Amino acid sequence: VLMLVMVVQLRAMRREVESTRLQLAKMDWGAMLLNGVQQLKQATVALEQIDKRLQKLEALEKVQISHINMRQGT
Repeated sequence: VLMLVMVVQLRAMRREVESTRLQLAKMDWGAMLLNGVQQLKQATVALEQIDKRLQKLEALEKVQISHINMRQGT
């Protein structure tokens, strides 16, 4: 009886796997990949903007430090 239950469960699992395989095969991967590429491009642009802002802040920090040093006479 236990073996029969296991066989039935394994068959159900096999059907689920086959169903999942069929669903994956039917999916439009091209559109998904295109969307992913577009999101990566947008993320790259955002990171470039952040990098530029960070460079500006670092430059301002250096100017402020040099002004402080000049005031202190160092």
